[in-house]
Amino acid sequence: MDTNRGETSERQHHRLARSFFSKPESAGTNVVSATASRAKSAVSNKPKHVGAITLVGFSAGYGAVRAILRQPRHFARVNSVLLDGMHTSYVPEGVTLANGGVIDSLNLIAFRDFALAATRNEKRFLVTHSEIFPGRYASTTETANWILHSIKAQQRPVLKM
Repeated sequence: MDTNRGETSERQHHRLARSFFSKPESAGTNVVSATASRAKSAVSNKPKHVGAITLVGFSAGYGAVRAILRQPRHFARVNSVLLDGMHTSYVPEGVTLANGGVIDSLNLIAFRDFALAATRNEKRFLVTHSEIFPGRYASTTETANWILHSIKAQQRPVLKM
């Protein structure tokens, strides 16, 4: 769990890496395992089976969702992901696509894999994003487009009146 402190995603990632995600093999264990083990019936106070697990991330919160999905055992337990934006770096650092840089896809692989599972109706994956261009790192539009391209999906704009 994290509280929005108005930090950049990189600062938030480094803080989380020092605490919650200090051991990659245990990333998300606190959230996924605690949810599953502490769920109790409101009537009998006995342990209750946990069914679907949905992860939701807003802004820099995508980093926590990504860390959880990178662990195969948690990836298998999570049924749905709702994200408002994803970010990643450019390679070389700070060099935009327009200037010859490329998207650092390493930070998007877990989301790509989840999106592929969604195309097979095994998972549910919804990403919303703005069209703000930060310049120093890949925008949410660029990362969403990378995901769509990597799973060979096409956007279909819908005009609503």
